[in-house]
Amino acid sequence: MSAPQTTEADIYYGGVYLTSAFVKYDPLNVEIIDPLPVVQAIPNVKNPTALAAHLGGPRPTNSARICTSRLRDGCGSLQPEVADIIFDEGNFRLDLFISPDELLLHRIELERYLPPASTEPSALHNLRFSLSGTGSDNQYNLSSESFVARGETRVRARYGVSDDGAALHELTWQKDGKDHEYEVGSFRTIGRNVAFTSDIDVLGVRLATSTKRRMDLDQATATPLFLFLGERSRVDVYRNGELLDSRYYEAGNQQLDTSSFPDGAYDVELRISGHSGTEQTETQFFVRSHLMPPKGEPQFYLEAGSTMNSIDNTTPELDGGAWLHAGYSTRVRDDLAVDSEYIYSDGTSILQSGAYVVRQRWNLYSGVMWSSEGDRGMALRGGLNHEKFMAYVDLRKVTVASDPVPYDEFALLRESYTQGSATLS
Repeated sequence: MSAPQTTEADIYYGGVYLTSAFVKYDPLNVEIIDPLPVVQAIPNVKNPTALAAHLGGPRPTNSARICTSRLRDGCGSLQPEVADIIFDEGNFRLDLFISPDELLLHRIELERYLPPASTEPSALHNLRFSLSGTGSDNQYNLSSESFVARGETRVRARYGVSDDGAALHELTWQKDGKDHEYEVGSFRTIGRNVAFTSDIDVLGVRLATSTKRRMDLDQATATPLFLFLGERSRVDVYRNGELLDSRYYEAGNQQLDTSSFPDGAYDVELRISGHSGTEQTETQFFVRSHLMPPKGEPQFYLEAGSTMNSIDNTTPELDGGAWLHAGYSTRVRDDLAVDSEYIYSDGTSILQSGAYVVRQRWNLYSGVMWSSEGDRGMALRGGLNHEKFMAYVDLRKVTVASDPVPYDEFALLRESYTQGSATLS
């Protein structure tokens, strides 16, 4: 009766039925006759051929690990270096257990980009009107912003009519690529984290990375959470006792879906309920901040052209000064990002750089600035979130080396100043 026998067995992986295969067994050992098709049915295996070779030949049945009752502690599971099995002869069932090192990470599958636009040409117009005055001294202003678009390309115009006459302020051609945006025409500079200088209208070109068409930003701007699950499990995610998410994941190396988690930095408690009734809990640190670029995806922008006057003229007029503006930011760690920016305008160069860190109870941005004229600047912005109060502070100081100059629309730094605000609630 102890002679080797051959039968068809149900193969289970992660507590879930996988496939059926013929096995040869005796009271001590069991052998999957053709292990390669079995291994190929397991998702996310790094090297199916090598794993099938490891499972080839007789292997111990590990029958002592069969769960005859859910009250038995530690039954129904193994922690192999590569792979191992539990064979239940009475039920013709074979359970496979595979090491996390032999499995690829199963990442969250989200659509990365919005699909290409499929509509016909479209237009959008915004109108704003204001009127004020006393007696015979009346002032009015009608301002408008218009977009005419086709696909991912559009023309934008900003114009207005007031008691001083009609004026065209901006006129630009824009295009949204998947990860980049392009702009040509007259536009207002953008892109700084903490600005020590005034915004300026320029005529030129702009190239920048862009996330406008991204659909996965809620996942991409967050700390990835990973788990190894020995069996199909329900994972409940809690923050300070509040349930944030609950869903089922299959066995293997899994990335959790964090798209519904709120912004901030905090510990999350993962309560894992296995298919066989096992339960375990672990804690991981989570960070999401849309003020930081996605991890592994540095962001940059580059503007080049000439400064122009769009306020005192019917149409924008070139000031004649050359303009160059470039910036770069990257996330160094899950909770730390750095950025740098360079500006050149009419013979003056400015370099500013800063770092942003977010932790469980506080966040802080610190930046500094230098110019070729000897000007200096520093900025500090942060918040503290205590159990009983919240505090925010925003400080900025600029020291201009030269004497103050009369108002100049194109001056990057006109005079020294100190600004500050604080809030306690």
